[in-house]
Amino acid sequence: MSPCPKSGNAPASLAFYLQKLVFPHGLAFEYGWRPMLMLQKSWFYAIAAIPLLLAAILLIGRRRWPWMGAAALIFLAALLPVLGFVPFMYQVHSTVADHYLYVAMLGPALAVAWALSRVSRSRWTTAAAISGVVLLILAALSVSQLSHWRDEESVLQRTLAINPCSALAQNNLGQVYARRREIDRAEQAFRAAANCNPDFIPALMNLVRVYEFLGRPDEAIKAFYELRRANERLPEGKREEYSTDVFLAAGQNAARNGQFDQAVRYFEEAVRAKPDDPRPRSALQQARAIILRSGGSTTTRPTTAPR
Repeated sequence: MSPCPKSGNAPASLAFYLQKLVFPHGLAFEYGWRPMLMLQKSWFYAIAAIPLLLAAILLIGRRRWPWMGAAALIFLAALLPVLGFVPFMYQVHSTVADHYLYVAMLGPALAVAWALSRVSRSRWTTAAAISGVVLLILAALSVSQLSHWRDEESVLQRTLAINPCSALAQNNLGQVYARRREIDRAEQAFRAAANCNPDFIPALMNLVRVYEFLGRPDEAIKAFYELRRANERLPEGKREEYSTDVFLAAGQNAARNGQFDQAVRYFEEAVRAKPDDPRPRSALQQARAIILRSGGSTTTRPTTAPR
């Protein structure tokens, strides 16, 4: 992951958190604010002006409202590590996330407490009534939000309602479907995740596996090369080794299951990927010979699978 440009990202992220603080609606665990994607949007820079304007107001009124400045500094300090000045792993999905605000909310909470402590006796009834209404609204929003956290699938579906192109939610939803043996739905979710974020390696790995399971070698091979390209885009030190030996292993597994048409396709790709390796060439010859001996059937089950 390469560092994202600092200009615009940090103040825009602050604007996002301020909006969620004032109006905590439309909450999800992933918002899709990937840095390089967001920096291409003009409105991203427009909202960056909001916290800068508020900072200027607090600076001007620092003598009159010192407690507001202190609260703002606590809010900023808690968020500083995740504002984008330095890269962090979750930026693969989003620069902003609700859970980054948990500690930062101490600043605004102290500001509200301090403000209420300064209310005069003559205005205390009005302040208490306003506070009560605000608490009732927040309680209603909390109850509404809890309905979206009934189970794993509910959380994921809610996230997709807020952010339809959430690669993380789509991938996790695919895993839910896979565990329930709803393989076609799992494949659709994994493909949607890869389309939303072509650099999301877990989704591509899951696609390779599900295509192998479904007996679709051409698509499994294509997904594997997508996986390798995504891996090559990672910075040095973050890359994994994805060898084309996977084609030989997939072919052998298909052959053990008696699916020799699939095995031949995998072995052919293994030969193409490593023409100097005798193993896939030998396995390909054996698989073709078995098909010939069985009268052209591609689903026979031999005593010994090609190696």
